[in-house]
Amino acid sequence: MANERQLVETETAVVQGSKRVSAAVSDVLSKPYDRSVIRYLYEHPTAKLEELVDAVFGAEVATSDAVATPANREPVRFALSNTVLPRLDALGYVDFDPSERTVTRTDVPQAVFSALDVDGESKS
Repeated sequence: MANERQLVETETAVVQGSKRVSAAVSDVLSKPYDRSVIRYLYEHPTAKLEELVDAVFGAEVATSDAVATPANREPVRFALSNTVLPRLDALGYVDFDPSERTVTRTDVPQAVFSALDVDGESKS
């Protein structure tokens, strides 16, 4: 995406400009769905799963030649609920409640917000 800073990988970390970020942070930053979820949760610290599906799917369609259809949207929902959100929950970045289908931003590192050009200090 245009406003993402270029990251250079090293063996144990990623260099972002003149700063190094951990391998865990670089892993999150390398995944488009993770980036879209974190960006959305920056503005909306608590969201329903369907809101996140809309945001991630919208970002995906905007950067591709894909046509937005329900059939194209379903894989995004599946990936979020079965892979992306459980992984971000395990990292402690979000609290994902699959039974309630809600996601709450918890402890996203400032390095992630900085790399995504959002200020994690101003929203809560």
